[in-house]
Amino acid sequence: MRPWTTRQCLADGTGPFASNLCEAGAFIRCEESSAYPDIQVHFGLTHGVDYYDGSPPDRHGFDFDVNLCRPLSRGTIRLQSADPLDRPLIDPRYLTDSADLDLALKGLKQLIEIGSARAFDVVGAKRTHPAPQLRSDRDLMQYVRRAGTTIWQPVGSCRMGNDAMAVVDDTLRVRGISALRIADASIMPAIVSGNTNAPVIMIAEKGADMMLAAQ
Repeated sequence: MRPWTTRQCLADGTGPFASNLCEAGAFIRCEESSAYPDIQVHFGLTHGVDYYDGSPPDRHGFDFDVNLCRPLSRGTIRLQSADPLDRPLIDPRYLTDSADLDLALKGLKQLIEIGSARAFDVVGAKRTHPAPQLRSDRDLMQYVRRAGTTIWQPVGSCRMGNDAMAVVDDTLRVRGISALRIADASIMPAIVSGNTNAPVIMIAEKGADMMLAAQ
């Protein structure tokens, strides 16, 4: 950000710094069979630098983000060697389950419909991504594969459970290692339907209580 944006926000609470960029959000259900909202939507005042098409970063715009609440695709994390300083081998394996791609497509089409509403016409909004000429499911699926990314809510790499593959037990103690507990999103057996921040805070609070009780 340029220095004037900081000064403007401090002076009268206006300008780019007066926004958290993600102005609104929603949970919607795209699959009729879903028992819970399966898509989380973010409405953001970001446009340009988030797209890899050489767009100028100073143009006005907004975007909708389609986020799968409970993706079925599963990634892997493995040790590269016995050296603890070697980086792990991480393969997120995005969209390897076809159901994720189908749901992402439905969510994208839903948001294209919302973005094409008359309420946005009055401010001169024009669709740029995906390009207006991309209309078929095949074209939109290719766009999802090309433009899709992560919002960094990884879970489950040290999942809690009582089976042989579980890393921690129900008191967050790491199996086979004394005096070590894990209290973050990695212990979740499955991802929650929304952001992981609040659940991780509660996991940490519960973990602290259990450690104090064990003293």
